[in-house]
Amino acid sequence: MGYWLRRIEFGNNVIDTLRNEINQEYCTLVLDYQFLGYRGVHRINEKERKTHWISIDFKVLIDRSLVRNGEPHKLDEIAWFKEGEWPKPYHSQFDEFLRLHYDLLIESKKQSTTP
Repeated sequence: MGYWLRRIEFGNNVIDTLRNEINQEYCTLVLDYQFLGYRGVHRINEKERKTHWISIDFKVLIDRSLVRNGEPHKLDEIAWFKEGEWPKPYHSQFDEFLRLHYDLLIESKKQSTTP
């Protein structure tokens, strides 16, 4: 559905970082992507530390059949969920991500399922 980039290393561009992260974490290639937008995020993390970062949001198309857990030391598992049946707890920014981008995500889903 969407993907958040954690960090862009010095000298790298956003799209190459997106492709590299997807490949490293999910062992698959990005077939297509759409830039959804960016936003400033202010939050207090689990250690009660105030943080401020920029979220760069994308919708990413991959071949689901090729997905593997490329970082088992970071991810317990990878699973697929139906729209609206997401497991909890989820990332603190997920609700805001959906609020901002839900229509774009659903619009493309409708287009891709139309015969």
